[in-house]
Amino acid sequence: MSCFTDKKPTRLFATHQLGRLLQTTPVLDDWGLQLMITQLYDTAIEICDLAVMYLEEVCTDETKLQKVVAMRPALEHLGDIGHPLFMR
Repeated sequence: MSCFTDKKPTRLFATHQLGRLLQTTPVLDDWGLQLMITQLYDTAIEICDLAVMYLEEVCTDETKLQKVVAMRPALEHLGDIGHPLFMR
């Protein structure tokens, strides 16, 4: 049993909070985007899906999109849920 199994609600909450901060606090972009990208590698598909949703939303801004592209996140492991972000 993974040590993260019982922590899923906390990880979901943290991902939502980080997503909201990325939406409202531009000064957090550099480290906030990096943290959100790390959520793409979570073991729970719900968290990966949530991270894709927030990253797709913030990537409507060209500057943020360029920052995410420069970080070169791997998206292949996400399958279909990563396609919207990959297509950006």
